[in-house]
Amino acid sequence: MTDAELLDYCAAHCRTERALFHRDQVRRVCEMAGHPMSGGALPEWVVVRPAIMDTLVESARARLAA
Repeated sequence: MTDAELLDYCAAHCRTERALFHRDQVRRVCEMAGHPMSGGALPEWVVVRPAIMDTLVESARARLAA
């Protein structure tokens, strides 16, 4: 999945009933947004709601466009 495809997926999927993301997806989006995750283990599946994901996706898109 390309970076742009992942961001589109995350923007839509965070609005679903379960909004589960694999930890690798969360780490990748955070890194693209300029907020790499260091330390601390995440569970395999993480719920990320729109309030958080929208901010990450917006930041990641801005960084990719620059």
